[in-house]
Amino acid sequence: TASLFIMLEGGLVLFLFHRLLDLIIKMISVRAETVIRMLVSLVSYVIVFFIFFRCLVNFGMEPSALLTSAGIVSVIIGIGANSLVGDIIAGVFLLVEGNIQVGDMISVGEFRGIIEDIGVRMTKIYDVDSEDIKIIPNKEIQNVVHMSAHLANLFLEYQICYDEDLERVEKL
Repeated sequence: TASLFIMLEGGLVLFLFHRLLDLIIKMISVRAETVIRMLVSLVSYVIVFFIFFRCLVNFGMEPSALLTSAGIVSVIIGIGANSLVGDIIAGVFLLVEGNIQVGDMISVGEFRGIIEDIGVRMTKIYDVDSEDIKIIPNKEIQNVVHMSAHLANLFLEYQICYDEDLERVEKL
């Protein structure tokens, strides 16, 4: 019964935590929303792990053996998920720093386009010319040229015949 009570208690904490963050998300920007959703996911995993650990302790398992096992498993997962962790950390920096945002025109390597989505792991860039969408892992976004940071000047030259009517040319 103690384990059941702990699971109910943890579920209530998770439910209230998600509701509170949903209210906060409605009041803030898209970039902050992405960061908060990532933090909610992380906190949810920690709470579920804590509930699971407490239930195992209630069934008589030794806490030090459980923590040692959890440490070994986390090292194995960390080694196996090295690229995933790198993408997530790079995504957090992209979102927090705010150097590029959805709708900006950027160039990454040979690919140039408009940012459609910045996720925690990947960024989608839409190429207007070829209508391709490139999905780039966040840790591979390097040497970015931000083309929509400043206004661009455009100079056009037209050749007009001397005998052409200027009023007609201006209307065109």
